[in-house]
Amino acid sequence: MKNNFLIESYIREKSEISALVLATDVESPLEHIHEVEQELSNCITSGLVIFDLLISHGNKRNRFLSAHFDGKKFSSYDFKVSIVSYDICSRLAATALKQHSTEINDTLLSKSMKFAVRMGIPF
Repeated sequence: MKNNFLIESYIREKSEISALVLATDVESPLEHIHEVEQELSNCITSGLVIFDLLISHGNKRNRFLSAHFDGKKFSSYDFKVSIVSYDICSRLAATALKQHSTEINDTLLSKSMKFAVRMGIPF
């Protein structure tokens, strides 16, 4: 079965973000939240988790959501628009999307967005 998400963990000394969850297909990682929690637990991650829903939504509007992860589960399943600046989230996501560009289904993206993903350009 194909994963609908990828997880990038971060060292919290550099950022308040502990992990980035990237959608990789048209289904949102939020539809698979228990699998996301399991993988985050396996990564021994806790703290602020950012979700990048670009691939599942196909546009930049409300692209980044955030929630706090306690090491086992999210403290609330009421995900909010990210409290971290769009620029920071966009730069982190651009790097991760470029590294995993062959693993994502980019059918919902415009040609210019596909190009930006392949080149690692934040948008």
